[in-house]
Amino acid sequence: MKSNFEFLNKYWETLAKIGETAESYLYNDPNACIYKLGMFAERLVQEIFANEGLDEPDYDNTHANRIKILKREGLIDRGGRIDDILYSLRMKRNDAVHKYEDSVDTAKSLLRMAFRLAVWFMEVYGDYSFKAPDFVMPQNEPIPDYESIIKGLEEQLAKAAKAEPVATATDGSSAKDRADKSAQVTEAMELSEAETRLHEAGVASNRESACRGEYVPGPCTHRPSHHESWEHPKSVV
Repeated sequence: MKSNFEFLNKYWETLAKIGETAESYLYNDPNACIYKLGMFAERLVQEIFANEGLDEPDYDNTHANRIKILKREGLIDRGGRIDDILYSLRMKRNDAVHKYEDSVDTAKSLLRMAFRLAVWFMEVYGDYSFKAPDFVMPQNEPIPDYESIIKGLEEQLAKAAKAEPVATATDGSSAKDRADKSAQVTEAMELSEAETRLHEAGVASNRESACRGEYVPGPCTHRPSHHESWEHPKSVV
């Protein structure tokens, strides 16, 4: 089955590959699927930094802090739907590491949320006229040579280059143009019932932390040996 993230290959091959890898893990290893979706969100934020010409912070260069910078720059609405999707994907990746979250249902909901994030990114940074395909949930079917397919995908990710600016159909647009388009896309975004539950949990937790003035740290570098961080990918053996 074609990956739901294939449309990203037009400009962002690494993002597309992370999404495809997450889909491949969905039924055989939902824990790894959830972790990869967290990686997807992290890479997407790095792509925004590259395309906006923002320097990553010299101090506390974590995924959480990079999101905080995007909100401060007005590139992501604080407390908006994209903010909460990023929060859900980040915190569930932490759960995958520390609590070994391995619910297929949770992975499915996060997969849909990552797809919506990908569509938002393409419409805001790729092509204003982009028409999103329908999301198709991967089927739980036997995959011939599954282990070799996964190994191949992981090897490609390990060789991925750092995020760099890319030429897209939105080149020449202003920050206001992108902000207006982002608001338009977000306004039209509809979540499923399962996504809404995760989304609302993320909203409550995100806003509670903000009200208390807490800084929510990024993913811990302590992780199971079969997982890797985006900044420090593990080689496949």
